[in-house]
Amino acid sequence: MSSIQKLSIQGVRSFDNAERETIHFYAPLTLIVGHNGSGKTTIIECLRYATTGDLPPQNKGGAFIHDPRIAGEKEVMAQVKLGFTSTNGMQMICTRSMQLTMKKTTRTFKTLDGQLLVMHNGQRETISTRCAELDAQLPQYLGVSKAILDYVVFCHQDESLWPLSEPAVLKKRFDEIFEALKYTKALDTIKSLRKEFATEIRLLQNDVDHLKNDKDRADKIRARADQLKSGIEKTKEEASILGREMQHVEGQLNTLFKSGQEFQKVLSELDQKRAHLAALNEQALELESTIEVLRDSDEDLEKKKAEFSDHIHTRQEELRELRNTVEKAKQELIHVRSKHSDALVQEGKLNAEAEAQKGRLKKRQDLVKEISDRHNIAGFGIMDLDRRQIDAFREKLMGAIRSSTNQVQRNKAEAEDQIGSIQSKIQQIREEKSSYEMRYKLSKNSNDKRQDDVRKLQASIDAVTVEEADIVYHASQLKSAEQQLGDQRAAFEQANFTAQQTEKAENLKDVERKLDAVSDELTRSNKQTEMRANLGILHKNSNSRDEQLNAVINTNRAKFKAFTGAELQRNTVEKQFRTAQERLQDTLNEATRSYESCAKELSKIETQYSIVKGDLQKKSLERERSTKVFQDIVSPENGDDDYARAFQDCLRDAEKTVERDRRNLNQCDFILAYYRKARDSAMQKHECNLCRRPLKDRRDEIEDSDDLGHTTELEIFCELMDAQIEYFGNKSQLVDRLEESEKILEETRGAAPHVTKMEELDAVIPDLKAQLVQLESRLDTAGREVEKSTSEIADVRQRISELESLRKVVNDIVRFTSEISDMNLEIESYTSQLSDTGIGRSVDEIEAERQHLNALASQYRKELTRITDERDRQRTQINVLENQSRDKKAVLNDKKTKLQAKNDLISRAEELRKETADTVSKMEQVKTHINTMDPLLQSHAHDLEQTRSHFNKIESEKMKEVADLNASLQKFMAVHADIGKYEENGGDSRLEHAQQRTQKYANRMKTLVEETDQLMERANLQDKELTSIDMQERQISDNILLRSLHDRIEETRSRICELEQKNAIQERDAFEKKAQQLRIHHARLNADYGSKVGEIKQMDDQFKRYEDELRTEFLNVHETYRETLIKLKTTTASSEDLAKYGKALDSGIMKYHSLKMEEINRIIDELWKKTYSGTDVDTILIRSDDESAKGNRSYNYRVCMVKQDVELDMRGRCSAGQKVLASIIIRLALAECFGVNCGIIALDEPTTNLDQENVQSLARSLGSIIDARRAQRNFQLIVITHDEDFLRYMNGSDYCEYYFRVSRNERQKSQIERQKISEVF
Repeated sequence: MSSIQKLSIQGVRSFDNAERETIHFYAPLTLIVGHNGSGKTTIIECLRYATTGDLPPQNKGGAFIHDPRIAGEKEVMAQVKLGFTSTNGMQMICTRSMQLTMKKTTRTFKTLDGQLLVMHNGQRETISTRCAELDAQLPQYLGVSKAILDYVVFCHQDESLWPLSEPAVLKKRFDEIFEALKYTKALDTIKSLRKEFATEIRLLQNDVDHLKNDKDRADKIRARADQLKSGIEKTKEEASILGREMQHVEGQLNTLFKSGQEFQKVLSELDQKRAHLAALNEQALELESTIEVLRDSDEDLEKKKAEFSDHIHTRQEELRELRNTVEKAKQELIHVRSKHSDALVQEGKLNAEAEAQKGRLKKRQDLVKEISDRHNIAGFGIMDLDRRQIDAFREKLMGAIRSSTNQVQRNKAEAEDQIGSIQSKIQQIREEKSSYEMRYKLSKNSNDKRQDDVRKLQASIDAVTVEEADIVYHASQLKSAEQQLGDQRAAFEQANFTAQQTEKAENLKDVERKLDAVSDELTRSNKQTEMRANLGILHKNSNSRDEQLNAVINTNRAKFKAFTGAELQRNTVEKQFRTAQERLQDTLNEATRSYESCAKELSKIETQYSIVKGDLQKKSLERERSTKVFQDIVSPENGDDDYARAFQDCLRDAEKTVERDRRNLNQCDFILAYYRKARDSAMQKHECNLCRRPLKDRRDEIEDSDDLGHTTELEIFCELMDAQIEYFGNKSQLVDRLEESEKILEETRGAAPHVTKMEELDAVIPDLKAQLVQLESRLDTAGREVEKSTSEIADVRQRISELESLRKVVNDIVRFTSEISDMNLEIESYTSQLSDTGIGRSVDEIEAERQHLNALASQYRKELTRITDERDRQRTQINVLENQSRDKKAVLNDKKTKLQAKNDLISRAEELRKETADTVSKMEQVKTHINTMDPLLQSHAHDLEQTRSHFNKIESEKMKEVADLNASLQKFMAVHADIGKYEENGGDSRLEHAQQRTQKYANRMKTLVEETDQLMERANLQDKELTSIDMQERQISDNILLRSLHDRIEETRSRICELEQKNAIQERDAFEKKAQQLRIHHARLNADYGSKVGEIKQMDDQFKRYEDELRTEFLNVHETYRETLIKLKTTTASSEDLAKYGKALDSGIMKYHSLKMEEINRIIDELWKKTYSGTDVDTILIRSDDESAKGNRSYNYRVCMVKQDVELDMRGRCSAGQKVLASIIIRLALAECFGVNCGIIALDEPTTNLDQENVQSLARSLGSIIDARRAQRNFQLIVITHDEDFLRYMNGSDYCEYYFRVSRNERQKSQIERQKISEVF
């Protein structure tokens, strides 16, 4: 027997998550005392959770775990640990853990893995760690069901009144306690199985009968199939011989085709060489027409070409030197232009500054006049003010600003005094109004509370959705359900399913009798002579041949007409086929000749295209090389089209640069001496040595924008001289610069031949491109012609191939026509002979009738099954309607009870509404007083607003005046500062110096441009001479190319002669003749082979029909017959066994339920009479009404109270105290009956709603129960209460020495303390 010893709690509800609280459970009594809210009920919840895994009601959001916000943590771990003894005496410990994680806006509750330990010989062993396994194993180890633990042993206080709950809930819980569901399911399953077995037995009996007939037929069909098989093997051997002969002919055709490939290659090469020869001749003629043919030998031409190269190189060197001179002059010109540009920029900048200074002076004068007029400042309206007058104007403007600011401060102080007086009056009125509003608010709060009570009552009223109309509606629904039930029963009787089943069974027997007669006739027919069998075969073969012939004709009619142009005729089909074949062959020959002509033309054009394209690529490559050399030296500014002018410009620049560097080197000694003398003169005499202009030594002027860092003219002049002395003093640097310039000039002159070649190639390449485009157009046209011819040949060959595919069809039509004629003659002969025997039908006709009868029998069986299923369906519908009628009756009674409660709530709500109306009248009086104060407040507020508005307006005007003065001052100071800055930077003297420098650079530029133009003219003349020499070299190269073309033409002609001597055309004609003979022989063999294959197919089709019939209709018929017979016998025996078992189980359930209910009601009666002290109820009991017609399936439960042998439903008729007492007594009785192995029961606050007398009676009854069961070793009564007097009434000191007190510590955490029970008494 099981019992519990100890429970530890950590982190559950108000129990601390950092410390573990433990409670021990004693036998026979454990007392737990504590105030409301101390955590007593949590102990019951933990016991229930540990044993069943069910969390308490209303555990939304992890409310069962200690709140993380109270613990000051984001995550709280909780654990419940229970130590107990199992029914087999083993010590066990169950541990369950939980986790609650607090996030920003959500909580996450998680059940962690649990643990079940068993103590065995001092060792701990883990049995299970999965929660689902713990939930299933704990009730087994405790010896009770989960329902008993939930509803009886550890029932939660919120669910303790469940015995008096609504009927549906009560039925559900009693069914779980009695574990009725698994027994009723077993009975329903047995019934369903028996019904299925009955149907299956009927079907199996029919299957056995039919399978026996099928087995006999299968044996006969197998014998016929064996005869056909031997005939097929013989015909296949003959067809195999014809097939080998066809393969031999095909091999000869393949060999002949391979030998024909050699002359085809020769013919193809001959066509290509002829086309290539024509292209070479055409190219040679075109070249001869464009050049002058030279008569020199090949060696002389090569020698002249080499000499031209040396002459061109000499002239190129002379041209390069001239271009270097031009380049030097250009470089000097670029440098002077750069200096001149810089001087112009500086001059323009200084001009702009001078103009801006004039504008600023005028703007300052206008601004002074404007400000004086706007702000009434006298004495400054005249023009051309001096510096003293400007300073005086600034002082007067700043004085006006200070005066306006002081006036603003005085107005602000006056406004604050007047506004403060008005605000004090407003505050006094507001305080008086606040007093009245407080009285109004208190009245409103009182009224709101009443209205809240009314709303709660109204919510309760609204929650009860029952109306008088609902009662009427449900009554009508009940009446309708009963009417439907009566109609369904009448329809079931009217359907007369028994008569329908009898009729269908008779029809089935009649069909089976006919089927037996047909089977007998088939047996007799099979025993006739072989003549009848041959006649049947001939009929089938004739029909099959005729169907095949019609199918072949219909399938190929349109295709045959497309080739021959006439309808397909059976007698002339072979002649039509040969005519179409000859016509297509003529079309193929014509298309082949057209293709050969187009191919020759295409080959000729391709050769010309290849030659022109090669020449174009060669010249384009030469152009690219010349362009690359040219671009490495010259970078034309106007693109590739302006390269000649760019080359001349580049050459002139290089020549000018060399000339400038050479002149600097030659005159460097003279220039160096001159600059040194000029510097010494400036240092000694403070004047320029050339123009004798004095050099001022002042530090407040700057003459050159390039020298802004200096402060005197003398220093600037000396620095310039030092720079020139340093430049001309380094003679080696001048030499290096001259050498570099000469090198650049030489490279530039070396590009002259490339420029000439570029001009020549630019004249030739467009012509070649035009020829290439023309040849591409011709090539495209010829290609399309070849493709067109190729496509025509492919189409004709495709049509020939398609026509060839009809050869077998033609052979089949001829063969089928002959065979049908022969078979019709044989059929007439057999029919004449059989007419004398008196046999009217064939085997196939008898077999067709037998199959028809089988189908009819199957249809009758399906209809019989359908009638049976419909009968069962209607019976099920009647049962469903009976259940619905019973449920509607219970719903109607419940609605009536709810309607009475609703009427009581409506009366209470009306009383509260009357009190609310009285309060509202008083509130209106107070509100009237408040409303009289609002106009006075508004009046004072208006005065306050006007005062503020008046002073704000004055202040705004003054502030605007101050802002205008400040803005005027800022504008004046900005212009005044810009004027002073210009004067400090030197004024107009810098502009004069810049103008002088610009004129000097302009004179030098003019001289350099004239020198450069003269040098460029000389270089252009030499460049044209080089171009003329290059044209002569090109003439020699073209003559060499022409002679090469003539050599290639001779080689091609020689190869054509060799190919023509191989007689490839004669070989092709012999090949075609031999191939035609072999094709005709192959066609004859193919026709004979097709005939044999047709015979094999006919016999094979008949054999397959027999095999298909055996595989489909008679597949495994012998084994199926045997298995079906065995299944019929075993199913019949199983159905009989299930009937016996179901009857025994039904009787046992009824007996067990009646005995248990008698025992429960006996205990309830005994406890009620001992406990209840009232006189209105003699006793209570639980009634279980039959729910089904047979009374052995399910029960409806209700708690009744008995007074003078009259039973009334206790629900809705008893007080709250009676509910509590009845629920406790029922739980005690259930624990007594179902808790034999587990003597534990916990009562949470059992004195709730009980008067003092019933409290004492309950205490005495519990004492009597303890006395009666304390001898039971595992009996444990757990009482949780806040009423310490209840412990005295129970005489708790007689049953236990200690009790446990649950309280809150200073941190409001629940704690459990063990105390002596003697402290209570």
